[in-house]
Amino acid sequence: MTLASPSAGMPATRDMSAAWFAFMGIDRDAPPEYRTPSAFAKAPADEAWVYSCVNKIASSGAGVPLRVYVKHGRDLVPAADEPTPEGDDLQYLLDNANPVDMTGTDLKSYNLAAHTVWGETFMGKVRGRRGGPPQELYWLRAPDMTPKAPNGRQVLAWTHRPTGIGDETVYEPRNVIHWKTWNLVNPLRGLSPLSSVGSEIATGVLWAQRLAATVANDSIPPGFWQVPANAEFTKQDEGLVKRTLRALRGPRNKGRTAIMPQGLDFKAISLTPQAAEMIANRKVSRMAVCAVTGVPLVLAGDDEKTSVYANLRDAERVFWRGTMVPKLDGYADILNNWLVPDFDATRRRLVVAFDYSEIEALKPTLDVEWNMWLGGIYSQAVVPNEFRRHFRLGADVPWGDRPVPRTAVAIRPDPAALDPAALPTLDPALEAALPETSSTIVADESSAAGTLRSFGRDLYKQPAVRAWVANPYEPLDTAALFAGRSVPTELRLSIEAGLRRRDPAAAIAASLEVPA
Repeated sequence: MTLASPSAGMPATRDMSAAWFAFMGIDRDAPPEYRTPSAFAKAPADEAWVYSCVNKIASSGAGVPLRVYVKHGRDLVPAADEPTPEGDDLQYLLDNANPVDMTGTDLKSYNLAAHTVWGETFMGKVRGRRGGPPQELYWLRAPDMTPKAPNGRQVLAWTHRPTGIGDETVYEPRNVIHWKTWNLVNPLRGLSPLSSVGSEIATGVLWAQRLAATVANDSIPPGFWQVPANAEFTKQDEGLVKRTLRALRGPRNKGRTAIMPQGLDFKAISLTPQAAEMIANRKVSRMAVCAVTGVPLVLAGDDEKTSVYANLRDAERVFWRGTMVPKLDGYADILNNWLVPDFDATRRRLVVAFDYSEIEALKPTLDVEWNMWLGGIYSQAVVPNEFRRHFRLGADVPWGDRPVPRTAVAIRPDPAALDPAALPTLDPALEAALPETSSTIVADESSAAGTLRSFGRDLYKQPAVRAWVANPYEPLDTAALFAGRSVPTELRLSIEAGLRRRDPAAAIAASLEVPA
């Protein structure tokens, strides 16, 4: 609400002083701009979705072990299994960046966050008094780094001047690790992903401020108070108006009535609700931020859909495969080019890489993994002891290093259908690990092929097939498909391969009858 008056006691309209803006309730703060490195650094603190995306990337990458490996031909052996002085020193440096302000985990977090915000990050190497390999690594803010490149192509030195500090440090290029994104305008510097969504970030901030202001001023009716011509309006009245308007602010004052000096005329203003527009604009803002940072909406916190948690695992897999793995591989590649040679310049046997083996999002579900390993045992590619170690079923067994006969690993048959004396013997421990089933094995490939041919064009209408197509990570329910009869794992995998290619029933049946 504003107040206008022709009286001499009121500030003139042409008066642009701070008092006039304060009296009129006009906020003179300019809209936020996100176009400079300093603004990019402030964006996660200003906009919730920027913070969520940057934090997701930094925290996810910080938990992945960064390990040193030794080359053996095409194989990489962990340096912990083949200790070398150089590998041990490099691993210690990666785990303990410096004794001042960062551990190895902190350094990974800051580098990933800086790479997401600024599109580049720097690490400074600190060597011993007599040179040699780096003994400490320090993270350097990208806005504080300035390249000295007279020809615009080759950096002769890097100048580091922290914000607000006059001291300047000059680094030789060999003592700086620079990890950057591509930048077609300036190849010497990285391109910030947030630079392309500066307006969207500002939109999110402004709409949040508008919502806060709406709640704060909700008790003040939209309109203005007008002083009639020739009416007396003193300084005392002006002070009363200011105190009254301040007292009306805030949601707790909703419904209260303002008491104003005699002679003021209230002019109401009709405002159009724009809640839908606000929601749409904020939705576009967070979608743009998530797009440039590579974080799916659901992982950033957008769970407005009721089915969102059913797709959470798929979103995590996409996030890791599409964003985190390429980003971390690029991080490791930079270290292999600019840090590893300091420890192994002649033999070139050391390699730094991230260990993704413990990332749950990259693993199959337990039931799928279980069936994959059983298929490996059936094809004699895996021995039982490997199966037992992987699923932690107990200590190795004496017979577990020999391949198991295929007939012994097929899904357990119905004792009434086969002569138990004719079955090969199987160790009780492995038999207990096999899945329970009371169904009958299909006698041969021809019976399964004949059943598939009988389906014809209706194959993909079968409930078991439709359920598998909807979730191909689960094994096909062959018992439901073949009227209570199961098939060996080898046949099931062949049928699944045909369904995955969307082959017709006749083609899948023909593939089953091909002699091995």
